[in-house]
Parts: sequence; C-alpha cells; structure tokens
Amino acid sequence: MYADPIATATENEPAGTYWTPPIQVNLAEICPTLMAKVLMADGYQTFPLYCALAFDMESGAPIGQFEIAIDKKAGRAFGFLNRWKNDTPRVIPFIGDEQAAIEALYNIEKANGDVE
Repeated sequence: MYADPIATATENEPAGTYWTPPIQVNLAEICPTLMAKVLMADGYQTFPLYCALAFDMESGAPIGQFEIAIDKKAGRAFGFLNRWKNDTPRVIPFIGDEQAAIEALYNIEKANGDVE
C-alpha cells in the first residue's frame, strides 16, 4: 500500500546529523586537500586514516563524508567534512579514538552552523 511521505518532522522525530561507523582507509582514498595536509606532517606514515559518511537525520539525505587523519604522538587530528567541494582541513586537538575525533570535528562544524 502506498503512503504519502510526511512533509514535516514531528516533535518526537530526531533531527541533526548522524554518521556511519568510521572505517579505516589508506592515503589514496582520502580527499587530495586532506592528503596534502597529512603529507606535510612529520610521521604521517603512522597516521591512521578514517572515513565516515554523514547524513541528515530528518530526510536521510547524504550531506558529505567525515575524513580524519589521527596524529597520536602530537595529540591532534586533521580532518574535515568533505562535501565534495574545496574545504580546508582543520587541525583539532585529539584524545581518544576515531569516533571521538569525528565527534570533535562534528561539534566544530555544528558550532560554525555548517551542520545541524
């Protein structure tokens, strides 16, 4: 049976951004702008790299891909929300795992009004 889509969210509907569990990738699989930032860092060969797809909760539409390179020695991560345009990777303080790095990046993007 066909049902019309709901045009607006109700007050109990989740809203915001969600992302898939991060997967480890290699250097060739990240965006060239992040790759350039990583290649300029000392010890980049030891940086684990992760990607996670980001979606809008309300519509389910894709909004981009979080890409993170973790520099555990320096306690930082390089990353950005790749929306298929030329964004500049951010350097963020890092403590924890790849999920914590993506969440820290998400919080920065949210504070800037780039995601909900």
